[in-house]
Amino acid sequence: MKLTAETLNFIQRVVNTADLVKIDSIIIEPNAVRAIDDNHTVFIFHTDDVPDMEFGSIGLNRTSVFTSRFELGKNMTDFAVEATVEGSDPATMYARSLSMKAKGFKVEYRCANPNVIRAPKQLHDEIVYSVRLDPEVVSMLQKGQTAMTTDEVTIIGNEHGVFFEMSDINSDTMTYRFVNEATRTNIDDDEPVDFTHSYALKTILPLFKISPTGQFSVTTQGIMQVVVNGLNVYVMPRS
Repeated sequence: MKLTAETLNFIQRVVNTADLVKIDSIIIEPNAVRAIDDNHTVFIFHTDDVPDMEFGSIGLNRTSVFTSRFELGKNMTDFAVEATVEGSDPATMYARSLSMKAKGFKVEYRCANPNVIRAPKQLHDEIVYSVRLDPEVVSMLQKGQTAMTTDEVTIIGNEHGVFFEMSDINSDTMTYRFVNEATRTNIDDDEPVDFTHSYALKTILPLFKISPTGQFSVTTQGIMQVVVNGLNVYVMPRS
């Protein structure tokens, strides 16, 4: 079963996004992309505009292996990818393996069974705030990480604006104010902005750097949502 260009492009986009946050096991199924890292600190849960796959569902692990093998052949003459499919029922069938072929070239990639990959099936939370990023904030986050020798940032939203704060091992602090203020997703909610949550810089910085003029959102439980490569990525707050 030959994969279409649309399917290949979508798989690449999902794998590239997962690689940013060190997620190594992914499920792409009808109407959903689901994945979570081994430490349960960041996950992908996306249900909008997921294209129908010729093979139903696919489980991708060893994503770095997939990428390296795909890169080997993608620019070769007559490059194509074919899927070997398990089952015949469209509701349960999935890709068992992918064969990447070109003129004088062939390499196999064994897929994972999507039924054994564990990943969130829904988001039990509600987005409350959104904050627009800008390149200066992203740059200051990166510089602050180096200057303060830390991997944690606390993001604070209140009536004075949105700030990030970092501390070093001596409790010295750095504070920086965002250009943009937080907005409530419910425009009828006139409660003052009030949130404080900490996140791993090694997780959020790669996401922010992909789209430094995008935005992030915060749920009632402090989970951060960032849209990267058109996919919803969620970062858990640190306790």
